[in-house]
Amino acid sequence: MRDADDVGLSLESWLVANESTASIEVSLDGRTWSAIGVPPPADEWLMINVDLSPYAGQIVHVRLQFEAVRPRPGRAADIWGIRDVRVTRR
Repeated sequence: MRDADDVGLSLESWLVANESTASIEVSLDGRTWSAIGVPPPADEWLMINVDLSPYAGQIVHVRLQFEAVRPRPGRAADIWGIRDVRVTRR
């Protein structure tokens, strides 16, 4: 969507995390990444919307980063479920 000036990224997120973290990141060169969204922990699916309009007219790389921390003994592992990822004109 190179010609779009009001673009967004939407996804459904289900983050169950005691110590792990998740972020939505963008890069213009595929090497240097900047966080543009941080999904909150939730007990159910949440819709996350991120504004990509600051990058209008540019090719951007998007990644979903999950920094998992090993669970303490006796605790369940942290998880991040992602579904319905879309880049849309708004």
